[in-house]
Amino acid sequence: MDRGSVGGNCRKFVMSERQTLLESIAHTIADYRTGEIPTPDAAHVDRWIRQFDEDVQVPLLRELDYVFKQTYFSRADICRIFEEILHNEEFAGKQPRDYWRSAHFLNIQQNGRSQADLRHLFGEVLRAQFGLNIDRCGTNGGDFSKLPGFAYEVEHL
Repeated sequence: MDRGSVGGNCRKFVMSERQTLLESIAHTIADYRTGEIPTPDAAHVDRWIRQFDEDVQVPLLRELDYVFKQTYFSRADICRIFEEILHNEEFAGKQPRDYWRSAHFLNIQQNGRSQADLRHLFGEVLRAQFGLNIDRCGTNGGDFSKLPGFAYEVEHL
């Protein structure tokens, strides 16, 4: 067998694997910062990975693809979790709409936007599920809740 053709085939496999990984990562993070930045695509991921030495790019892409598939929460994932939280009887009781209407949602993060972003998204789900405006919730005696800690705690009930 001609060694040149074997080497060429290996290069084609690596390039094919590289392209597959670029596309997979872009697909996984497609909704990252929706509306703030252009939708990440394979070319975007490729530009980012090129900051690293060529010999580590494919192994790094493999690891990123694996880690993102295990840990990245899409907007749809977060909305699904919030819907489960809203209807979690252990947390919100038998009258979840009443519970959430009385709850106070804090917005006290001083640096960063994660709490405000999660609060906004939770508010969208709260409105869709119960017709409640998150900024109008909160009554005397209602629980106080701070996102994202709240979501983490409920996910681990």
